[in-house]
Amino acid sequence: MEIRCLVQDPSGRALAKAKVVARGANGAEVAVQHTGEDGWVTLQQAAGAVRLEIFPPNWGEFALAVHYLPKFYRIPGSPRRSSAEVEVKLSEAFPVPLVAYDLDGQRLTKPGLGDGRLNVRQFEFYGLDDLPARGAVHWAGLDEQPYVLLSREEAVKLAVLWTAPGYGRVVCWADGRGRGFAVDGATPQSIFLNVEFARTAWRRLKAEMAACQRDGYSLSEKLQEEARMAQAAVAELEEARSEREQAKAADKALGLCLLAGETLVMERARQRIARHRNRERVVGLSSMLEGVKPGDVVEYRQVAHEFRFGCFVNPDSHPVQRVPLDTDPLWEKLREIGINQLPVPLLWSRLEEEEGVRKDEDYYNRYPADKLREAGFHLKDHISVWFWQGRYPDQWGAFTPDWVYDVPPEDLPAKVYENKKRLAERYYPYIKDWQAINEPMLHHTNGPNLTLDETAAVVQAGVDAVREHAHDVVIEVNSCQVFGEQVSADIVEQGYEMVPDQFYGALAERGVSFDAVGLQMYYGGYMHSRLFSGGFPIRHPWDLEAIIKRYARLGKPVRITEVSVPSSWPSPELGLDFGWWHGPWDLERQAEWVELFYTLCYSVPEVSEITWWNATDEGAFIKDGGLMFADYTFKPAAETLARLTNGWKGEGTAQVDSKGRLRAIGPAGEYEITVKRGEEIVARSMVTLR
Repeated sequence: MEIRCLVQDPSGRALAKAKVVARGANGAEVAVQHTGEDGWVTLQQAAGAVRLEIFPPNWGEFALAVHYLPKFYRIPGSPRRSSAEVEVKLSEAFPVPLVAYDLDGQRLTKPGLGDGRLNVRQFEFYGLDDLPARGAVHWAGLDEQPYVLLSREEAVKLAVLWTAPGYGRVVCWADGRGRGFAVDGATPQSIFLNVEFARTAWRRLKAEMAACQRDGYSLSEKLQEEARMAQAAVAELEEARSEREQAKAADKALGLCLLAGETLVMERARQRIARHRNRERVVGLSSMLEGVKPGDVVEYRQVAHEFRFGCFVNPDSHPVQRVPLDTDPLWEKLREIGINQLPVPLLWSRLEEEEGVRKDEDYYNRYPADKLREAGFHLKDHISVWFWQGRYPDQWGAFTPDWVYDVPPEDLPAKVYENKKRLAERYYPYIKDWQAINEPMLHHTNGPNLTLDETAAVVQAGVDAVREHAHDVVIEVNSCQVFGEQVSADIVEQGYEMVPDQFYGALAERGVSFDAVGLQMYYGGYMHSRLFSGGFPIRHPWDLEAIIKRYARLGKPVRITEVSVPSSWPSPELGLDFGWWHGPWDLERQAEWVELFYTLCYSVPEVSEITWWNATDEGAFIKDGGLMFADYTFKPAAETLARLTNGWKGEGTAQVDSKGRLRAIGPAGEYEITVKRGEEIVARSMVTLR
């Protein structure tokens, strides 16, 4: 592809010496040039480019000499066009110095000095509405300290991967006392990161504690003591005089606030489980079981959860020919953990590599849905429509057939409809949970370069194909980057990217009918495989709780469709920085995260599923992210999950009431009941409590 690009300032004047980088879907640089005096640049060898990143003159040299914000621009039209000519206007930028101190009390000055505490690649800007905003970090060349470049358009909050002593290296927030940081005639002289992180965390802790009291959640003495310690540290911060003393006190306060915040989230979650999961459930027995009378004693014991505890078993590494369903211990080990659901990956690229030539039966036999269902697992369709792109050209057809990239957008819904129709015909009724689309409208998952309306038409086609064949199904739209991380405000405005909850809302506005919201939560995990690399900066539990509740406000069941963290720390030579939680990842830390994450998610009443990715480390999406070792020996994470899923089952004793009903306390699911009259057993049965 040849790309010609004109770069202009806000008034339309040509900008010379702007750097224009063409990037592929995987973020790799495929071509780079600087604009000439006329503002034009030509990128001759830009095959596989999907977007441009435009840096203003003087970028990388000296922040105070930079007058415009960098900009992302998605190349419109066909993803395999031979040429493109585009015009891009940059917006005005206002540099604001960042004051930041490392853990040794040294101010961060020259780039690369210090303890690596500030990683400019892990720095995000959000508006006060929590949606991605424009902004940039500059810390290079002649800079004596890091800078943020702000726009006049809106006040912003900062979300930065940052080390909090005594807690971990997690995404921390600076919100400027709730007002954000703005260019409004009162541009801040500087932003003191250590201090802003601490003050923001303290305000949040106070707000969360007040919310607990308002909503009737009790606060333990442990939590109150942690909060008092955090308050004392904040007082030290406000009394400190020198920058260095302020930074030291702020670091202490931040760590204490995050520890107390985690305690609060977990205490509230456990109380919420008692409120919303272990509630009274009523079923009529006298009409169901002959001989049952009021006053009879009923012993009840839950044997199966209605809640879906899923786990991905990769058919590439574990086809049933290798792990037979009737003899291989893998399947029984999954049941011991409490797993009752399996995603079934139905890759369009494998099923129809050549248009019109399908291999449904060959693919089915590797992971037969009827046999998996007979083995007792609930099944769900996964990634049957996923427009992921990787490295060009060899990875573009990894999940989407390569021929799809040549299909005009107006014709694509019909192709999707036909694919989903064939799948529904083959896999229903064994699969009753279907995915309309996976990861729509993100920079690496919009292979055909679809607009919002074009994507909505694709989703509607998939929904129609499944519903026309099966009416009793649940249809999900699944997304990652649920905070909007790495979503470009520029490309959102251009119309090729959307934050997932905005996309869900847009589907509803267009009348696209779907039933459930899928959220991927790999925060803290890293990837190291042929197709995938990189990772997901770890989030504090109160961020995870808040984002789940945010998506629950859409009014549909929320599913945690994919989650995993590693049981090992990445090798230093990989150069990865995605944070850590209470210490580097190891077997025990992975298990502790399982305890925290599952407890938190299970406690939210709108959540109906949590699915771990993968069963074992072999072929795992997250490096060493399996629940089991290769021989199916349980890692501590599997032992923890088994304890949780079994511990959350209900059991008890109750009397049949005057209307012949059982009033049991416990989660929804299948129960074994024994009805007694004195020592006599009147009846035994299985009942479903909802």
